[in-house]
Amino acid sequence: MARPIVSLTAMTAILALLGACDQPGQTEAQKENKASEQALNARNEAEQRAQNAQVEADKEIAAARADFAKAREDYLHTKRLDLVSLDTKIMNLESKARTLAGKARTDLDARIETILTERDTFVHHMTAIDTNVAATWDSAKANLDKEWDALRSSVDHADN
Repeated sequence: MARPIVSLTAMTAILALLGACDQPGQTEAQKENKASEQALNARNEAEQRAQNAQVEADKEIAAARADFAKAREDYLHTKRLDLVSLDTKIMNLESKARTLAGKARTDLDARIETILTERDTFVHHMTAIDTNVAATWDSAKANLDKEWDALRSSVDHADN
């Protein structure tokens, strides 16, 4: 009977020692879990950086849009003031035409009609430019500047 007790005790001790040893699968599982955790952390960091970059880009876009809107409004404000000055010159031409007679009056009246038509076209285009986007702004502004120069030139030449 002593022999089975010693054998049983020895077996229990061997099994306990085997259980205490790392099993090969457990080590690999721990490595896999650690690698997965590192990958998840890296992915989260990358997503956070991407979100931060998007926030910064959105801020820059908003600032660029605000700058463009201000530049457009400043330009249109200047053109409106120029138009008021030009309207004064046109009214002076109309007053001058009323003092003239014959061919001189007819010629000046015809010039004034042409000027008023050009003015209406300019005002229409100036109103339309208010809704232009940044991509078409430069060409629309250049066209409006050309129209303005032609209109101002017509008024200046009509007074001579």
